[in-house]
Amino acid sequence: MSQTAHEHADLIRRLEESHFIFPQAPKLITDAVKAEPLSPMDKIMLRAHKIDSNGKIKDALLTAKSYHKGSIRLIYAGYFLFGLVGVLALLSTQMVNFFYVLVALLGWHTVSLLWWLIGLFRQDSLSFFGSIFEGIAVKKPLVHRLIGAGDDAALQHALSLQQDIHRPIKRWHLNKIMHGAWLSSLLGTLLALLGLFLFRRYDFAWESTLLTDAHFLNLMQIFGALPHALGFDLPNRELPISVQNARFAWLIMLSVTLYGLLPRLLAFVVCALKSKTTFSIDPKQPYYANLIRQFSQSIIDQDDYTPSTKPAPSFDITGKSFVSAALERPVQLDLGALNVVHDFGVVDDKASLDKLIHTAKAADAMICLMVDVHILPDRGVMRKVANLAHAGMVVRLAHADGAQNDHRLLWQSKLDELGVMVI
Repeated sequence: MSQTAHEHADLIRRLEESHFIFPQAPKLITDAVKAEPLSPMDKIMLRAHKIDSNGKIKDALLTAKSYHKGSIRLIYAGYFLFGLVGVLALLSTQMVNFFYVLVALLGWHTVSLLWWLIGLFRQDSLSFFGSIFEGIAVKKPLVHRLIGAGDDAALQHALSLQQDIHRPIKRWHLNKIMHGAWLSSLLGTLLALLGLFLFRRYDFAWESTLLTDAHFLNLMQIFGALPHALGFDLPNRELPISVQNARFAWLIMLSVTLYGLLPRLLAFVVCALKSKTTFSIDPKQPYYANLIRQFSQSIIDQDDYTPSTKPAPSFDITGKSFVSAALERPVQLDLGALNVVHDFGVVDDKASLDKLIHTAKAADAMICLMVDVHILPDRGVMRKVANLAHAGMVVRLAHADGAQNDHRLLWQSKLDELGVMVI
C-alpha cells in the first residue's frame, strides 16, 4: 500500500469520528466489503475508496499536500529574491570595500549555521525562525492563507493529518525548510554577484580606520586559503588594478560558494534525510481494530450457516385513516389509495412532532411519514422517527432518480429495526 493510500484511509477515520456526512454510508460500505476475497488491511483500503465515492476527500488530501509544498516553494522564492535584491543594494556604488562585502554576505549566515549546530546538541525548543516556518508552512500553510480557501471540513482534517505526519520529525523538517531558504538566498546572491561583476566595473579597497594593511593581508590569507588550495590566485598590490579587481570579484564569489553555499547544502541534505516521512495506519487503534475484527470473521461451515435476517414489518392498513407529513423537507408523493384525512406538512423540531402526534390522535388516524432518502438517517433523525413510531406510523420513501446521496437501503434497515412498515 502506498503512503497516500494509508493517509486517505486515516483521513476517512478522522472524518468518520467527527460525524462527517459521506457520499456513501460507512456502515453499508463496511457490510458490502466484508464479502470481498481480500485481507483485512486491503478491505480497509477498499472501504475507504468506496466511502469516498466522489473522490472529494482524496482531493482534499492532495490539496493539503500541495498547500504544504507550495508554501515551502514560496518561502524559497522569497529568500531568493531577498538575496538578489540585497546584493544589488550592497553593490550600488562603484567603490566597495572587499571585507565589508564579504562580512555582509556571510556574517549572519555563518552565525545562524553555527547556532544551528549548537542547537543539535542542546535540543532546545524551536527557535524564533523555526516557529515562524512552522506557522506558515505546516500549521496554516501560506498558500492556504493567500488564496483564501474556505473552512471545508475535509480540508481542515487533511491539514491536521499533515501536521501529525510531520510531528515525529518536526525539528528536522523545519530545519530542512530553513536551510533550503538559506540556499535559495545564497543562490540569489551568487546570481546577482555574477551579473553585476559581468556588466559593471568595481574598484575594491581594503582600507580601515583601525586595522593596518598587515591585518588585511593576514585576513586575506585566511579567507583565501581554501580557494588558493583549489588553484585560485589571490589578489595582491603588485598586480595591475584591473587584474586585482577581477581577482577580488572571483574571491568574493568563491567565498560565498565555499564558505556559504556548500556548508548549507550539506546541512540541508542531512535534514532532508532525517525528515523523510513514513506513515501507515496503526491497526491497534480501536477504530481499525474493530474493522479488522469484522473483516476477519469467517464462516466455519458454510452448509450449517444461516444468515440472521429480520423480516420487514407488515400489517393490514385497509380501512385505516392517515395524517400525512414530510420529514424535515417537503416531499411531493402520490399516496394512492390511502385515506388521508389531513396533510400536516413538514415536521422537524420537537414542537411540530408533538403537534403531529396530537393531530393524529385527535383524528383517530395513523401517521404516514414521507421521507426523502437523500436525508441521512443519523442518530438525531432516527430519534424523531422513533418518537413518531410510538404513535402508530407507516413510512413512504421518496427517491429522485440519478441524485447523489441515496440512502434508501440504510433507511430500510433502520426502519426494520424500529418495526416500522414501509409502504
